[in-house]
Amino acid sequence: MNWADGDDTDKPITVNIIDDSQQENDEKLIVALGNPTGSAQLGEPDTVVVTIRDNEAFSCNKVTGISKKECKALVALYDTTEGDNWQDNSGWKMTNTPCNWHGVTCKTGSVGELELSNNNLKGAISIKFFKL
Repeated sequence: MNWADGDDTDKPITVNIIDDSQQENDEKLIVALGNPTGSAQLGEPDTVVVTIRDNEAFSCNKVTGISKKECKALVALYDTTEGDNWQDNSGWKMTNTPCNWHGVTCKTGSVGELELSNNNLKGAISIKFFKL
C-alpha cells in the first residue's frame, strides 16, 4: 500500500473469499501494517483481526454418526436454551458430526450421553428433545 506525502486518506483492502457449501466455524484473518518507509509513521491500531463468518445455514440433512431425528432434537435443545450463549458450544450447528459437538457422546449410531453442566443453559426444553 502506498500513500503520497501528506495523503492520510483511508485505503481499502480487498480480500476475495471463495464460498463453498461446507458448514464451518468462523475463520480469522489478521491484517498488520508494518515497515513504513521515509518519514511515515503508523497510527494505532496497526493490526486488526477480521472474522469471516460462515454463511451456510445448518441442516441435519447431512449429519453423520446419528439419525436426522436425533440431530433435530439436539438442535431444538440448542435453540431453546440460548445455545449461542452457552459457556462452551464448540461444534454445535457448525459441523455435520454431532458426535463431536461439545458434551455429546455417541454410542453405536445414537446419542448415548449429554454432559452440558456449567454451560449456562437458559429457557424451556423443546418437546423435540424427548425424541432422543
